[in-house]
Amino acid sequence: MASVNIKQEQDVLLDSLEHHQAHDGHGHDDHGHHEESFIWKYIFSQDHKMIARQYIITGIFWATVGVFFSVLFRLQLGWPGESFPILELFLGGWAEGGRMSADAYYWLVTMHGTIMVFFCTNCWIERYI
Repeated sequence: MASVNIKQEQDVLLDSLEHHQAHDGHGHDDHGHHEESFIWKYIFSQDHKMIARQYIITGIFWATVGVFFSVLFRLQLGWPGESFPILELFLGGWAEGGRMSADAYYWLVTMHGTIMVFFCTNCWIERYI
């Protein structure tokens, strides 16, 4: 008698399993994942790993800009009387004749310091907090 009850339970379980396999198209395996667009994946991401990548890429970009500013004002500082035509290319009217004006020099030093402190140093400090 016990073997008949076990057989009936097995049949019920098999019928239930067959029913679920037959109706797999209900989206049970979907879990709501979809292909994200470039904008949502890389710009407006909420994924902590992507945000970390954005943070480090932004830090590297601003570090490069800060170093570039440093090279420009140190070039003028290292050779004060020399003319550097490349300065006129990057600074326009602030470096007429390839010589940097005092305002341009102070602007570059100030922007270099601001960029390095707020956009670069913070990226590395925040990493360890």
